[in-house]
Amino acid sequence: MPGPHQNANVYHDAHSLLARRVESCEAALAHLQTTNLLDRIVALEKQLATPTVFDANTQKIAVDTEAPSGQQPEKDAMGSSTVLHAGAHEAFEVIEEPPKPSRKHTSVMCNGATITKGNLDHGDMVVITESVWSCCLFAGSDSIGWLVSLELIFNMMMSAGLQLLFIYIVWHYMLDEDPVAESRLDSLLRFRATVGHDAGMADANTGESLVSRLCNGDYSLHLAGSQFALYDSLVKFKGGGRILANIAIVCWMLAILKELMTIVHLSRAILHIESGRTQFTVDDGYRTDKREMSSEELLKIAVVARLTSMSRCRKICIHAFVLMPRLIIAIALGWVGAQFLAITADMTELILNAVALNFVLDIDEMLYDVFVPRRAHAMLANLQPLHLPPAMTERWTAAGVHFWFKAGMAFAVIAAINISWLDPFFGRIDQAAKILCTGNTHFVAYPNPSTGVVEATVSSELDDGFQWKPRDYSVLEMAHPELQAKFGWNPSEGLLQASRLTNHSGRIIPVGSALTGEFQKFGFREIRDLMTASAEELSRREVCLDEYAAGSKSEFRRIARLLSGNSSVSSCQDVAHLCNKLEFNAVRQLCPFTCGCIVPFENSSRSGMFTSSSYGCVEMCTTLWRRMNEDFMYASNTSYACVDTPVRKWVLNGTGLRFTDSFRIYLRSVFEYVQAIPNIKLLQKTILTEWADGVFPGFNPVTADLDDIIASMEDGRALADLEAGIWRTARGLPISGLEGCDFFASLSVRAFWGVDLCADGSTLGIRLLCPESCGCRLNKGLPGCPLTCSRGPVRFQPPWICEDSDCPPPGLFS
Repeated sequence: MPGPHQNANVYHDAHSLLARRVESCEAALAHLQTTNLLDRIVALEKQLATPTVFDANTQKIAVDTEAPSGQQPEKDAMGSSTVLHAGAHEAFEVIEEPPKPSRKHTSVMCNGATITKGNLDHGDMVVITESVWSCCLFAGSDSIGWLVSLELIFNMMMSAGLQLLFIYIVWHYMLDEDPVAESRLDSLLRFRATVGHDAGMADANTGESLVSRLCNGDYSLHLAGSQFALYDSLVKFKGGGRILANIAIVCWMLAILKELMTIVHLSRAILHIESGRTQFTVDDGYRTDKREMSSEELLKIAVVARLTSMSRCRKICIHAFVLMPRLIIAIALGWVGAQFLAITADMTELILNAVALNFVLDIDEMLYDVFVPRRAHAMLANLQPLHLPPAMTERWTAAGVHFWFKAGMAFAVIAAINISWLDPFFGRIDQAAKILCTGNTHFVAYPNPSTGVVEATVSSELDDGFQWKPRDYSVLEMAHPELQAKFGWNPSEGLLQASRLTNHSGRIIPVGSALTGEFQKFGFREIRDLMTASAEELSRREVCLDEYAAGSKSEFRRIARLLSGNSSVSSCQDVAHLCNKLEFNAVRQLCPFTCGCIVPFENSSRSGMFTSSSYGCVEMCTTLWRRMNEDFMYASNTSYACVDTPVRKWVLNGTGLRFTDSFRIYLRSVFEYVQAIPNIKLLQKTILTEWADGVFPGFNPVTADLDDIIASMEDGRALADLEAGIWRTARGLPISGLEGCDFFASLSVRAFWGVDLCADGSTLGIRLLCPESCGCRLNKGLPGCPLTCSRGPVRFQPPWICEDSDCPPPGLFS
């Protein structure tokens, strides 16, 4: 045996040799990062030309200088190889820690070594995600059994089916819900042309057009709710909607890209597995062999499973029936989901839709957590990461090319989505807003039923603040809402008082009933008919008594003060001066007796030409009671004569007409009525230029000032000429020579004034004054004619043409 000194020399030489070879080993290890730990040890052995083993207890690589030849390494309790011998040896730390049984690793890195860019750029393993797709790696293996394999296949099909069903529903039903699709833009344009400016849709109180209320954001609007909601949401969405849409789409594209990368990495890893019989082995402290796992073992212990080999048939099946469908579904979800997000026009819905899409993408993971059996859970949860083949583009990874390539692809996809979907979508949003609210919104129009010509007029504009009207206060008094000036809301004191009053204003139908009583069809029908009833129809509902239509004295004062603008009004006499005004139908209906709706042309008559149920006079006054008055006068031999009023009776001392006050009121109402006729000025100008020879003989339209003639009807000069005894149609026209009834019934008056005064229909005619000129003798029974024209001779002259000495006794309602 060698002596001690010889052994010392041997150890010294071995140590020196070991130091030199370790230096070369460290240089070699830098070029072996793509191999696993065992491959590195073998390479180290070749360079050192010395038996080298790994000690699992000390985590060292041992270099044996005197190991007997042919001695085989033994397995320790952890399954790691060690060599037991009596020879001298030295040990050094490995640059990488071997995998521990209870942890998954995505790369092989050296324990105790400095982390370098090369270490971080190298990624040679892929972790299998926990999903029903990944579980199909085990389907059909003896380790989990056929029953569990069928369950895994069923879960995979259910996941794919649910995602495909979602894609189908979104594609066929929800992508058609584009709020600004071409068909909806056409509908909005039809709304603007047919409904938005319709006079019937305008606010009956303010005169504001429907489209104007919509564009001004009037939340009291009860019509066009869908258009209002659409415009309101589009205006809000135009601000930050595009930015939020891009954020949502970017997040969705990242989720899809993550799914695609998982599929690609898994495919590469499966192709890299050694071909052969599919085998899962155990690598843990409970077993020392490497036989295939059984179902019972999976149920008993937590293992670290290793997929050592896979058959070619299984690889093909996984690619064909797992990875390829998963890839197709991911691409389809990305396409449909991005398009779905691109047509969402509400910020809240955009966020919710983006979250919902991610839930759909995660269906496979949710099914895994709920339905996958314990065996598959144990297998997948403890499966070691799969090795990836060496990348051909590893130098690109080191240079960061992969990042820029992925970022470029993502940017290209987002740019394509913006150009293809978002640009047209937001362009249509802008177009929808322009269709509804650009141009002139402050007018109303309606087609003439007879000619089809569309007639329009200017509508009112929205005031800066809403003005509460008395009718609004009446409704609040009836409704009794519980109002409190709290929490940052401060309604006016008038509104608070109106909501607390127990004695409300207004009128209850049927009269004498209460709002707390039982439902009555008659009352409901009466109130409903108010919306569409004409003035003539409304006049049939009332009684020929002053203030009856108001329902109460207090309500009459409120309405009368509102109409007159005078806060001191208390009776019908205070508003009698409004009876002959065209727009005051309400006064004539509230005060039919005071306005003289029963006896026209007498001194008590104040309604003039508007003494008619079509203009507010109660029908009971204009028909029943007027006929009763005429019958009374005829029975008492004081009825009106069926003759025209003589011209001499109109003239007073040759200085002017002797009109009664009631007839002066009548003439003034006639001129007001003429000015309200649509296009009357155009009609008058046409008469003067085209028909002057037949209507006004001797008139020369070339030399006359036509505009001044027409203006004399509006500014009162024509009326002043008549009151002064000058019988001509308008200032500047020739005197026709006709006087009295002949003048009022003449062609020139009918043509130029645009009204036939002999007609007695919607307005009051002059048949009672001029029965002969108006054809009462020839056409007996005409409405408005004296009864003497059809029943017998006259006994006295009408009161408006009699002298004070020969005036007859008054009639029933004089």
